[in-house]
Amino acid sequence: MHTKFTIAAIMTLLTNPVIADLDLISNNLSNENTTAIIGIEYSYFSPSLDVFDFAEKIQSSATPEKSESMQVDLLLPIESLGLTLGYEYKPSSASVTREVQPLNLETQINAHTLEITRKVKEFRGMELSLMAGTSYAKQDPLEIDCYAQGSLVLGGSCAEADFRLVDGQALINEGITNYKPVITTNADSLSYHIGVRVTAKLLKTMPFYGVIKFQQARIKNRYQSDLLEISNDGLLDAQFRGVTLRSTLDQITENLPQSIPWRENSATFTFGASRKLSPSFSATLEISQIILRRSDYKANIEEGDYNQNTVLNAVLWYQPNETIAVYLRGEASSHNVLGLDPLAYNQKTSKFFKHPFGQASVGIITKL
Repeated sequence: MHTKFTIAAIMTLLTNPVIADLDLISNNLSNENTTAIIGIEYSYFSPSLDVFDFAEKIQSSATPEKSESMQVDLLLPIESLGLTLGYEYKPSSASVTREVQPLNLETQINAHTLEITRKVKEFRGMELSLMAGTSYAKQDPLEIDCYAQGSLVLGGSCAEADFRLVDGQALINEGITNYKPVITTNADSLSYHIGVRVTAKLLKTMPFYGVIKFQQARIKNRYQSDLLEISNDGLLDAQFRGVTLRSTLDQITENLPQSIPWRENSATFTFGASRKLSPSFSATLEISQIILRRSDYKANIEEGDYNQNTVLNAVLWYQPNETIAVYLRGEASSHNVLGLDPLAYNQKTSKFFKHPFGQASVGIITKL
């Protein structure tokens, strides 16, 4: 059985909700410029909720078990400067299982977004705002103790490992036998964006907004593996279960995403409108088109790369009073989280972006 070393990339892919909650609050509550707003949102994914059959379509040896995220958002007006400061903190986690090593994996990603918005123009009932911001996302180190590649199991402390590396320093100094993991990986992305938002009312009653945003993100994957750094020809040419260690390590190396940083440049065009359904209920429908270009990026010749994504966002709001609103949000995208989370896309995950993706989330907003 031939397996590809894309587990860490899949884990990164599963820990990211589709649309940033800060965008949702800013686009729909941009006229609340004298009131601080706090929002909390929870998102959850499991195979039982997989209406798009995403877990089956990705055809990977790793089966998604669950992913969840909690987002905390803050909009703070600074009246003296005519600005609104937005901040979002989003911790997310995911777990997968496999029939071969590694059998179970869990990962955590923490993301921060900071954005400044300024209203610059009012004309015939329309408001023009400029915005600029930055986002940083970091995956916690993910240690893969053992890994099955072809007919070999490399280790690691698992009992079925055919080949292991011992921590020589711990053995000599402390007399302890510690087996080194196959690989430890982590990733991060740093992005900057600028944009313009126009808000108005359709037919004088229906709030409407349009947003154009340009973003550049720098993505970096890191790997640490003493196993892949073996240079002794005797070890590399030794055969285990009919294959050499050299050929097995070469297969693993070939299937790692590039470690040289690359940039993802995107333009996003968003249009949304809200409608009052009753004194307490309203609905928002939003559609976004994302166009991407990449630089310093090694293209995926076999699978191909994707450069456009269409995202639909539908929200039902319930506001029992002037200070609290609860919402239920449904999200769907034509090509997964393409253009929405730069950290998720690379040469080894691009095939997962062939398919649509969707999820539901619930949130609450309060005005201070």
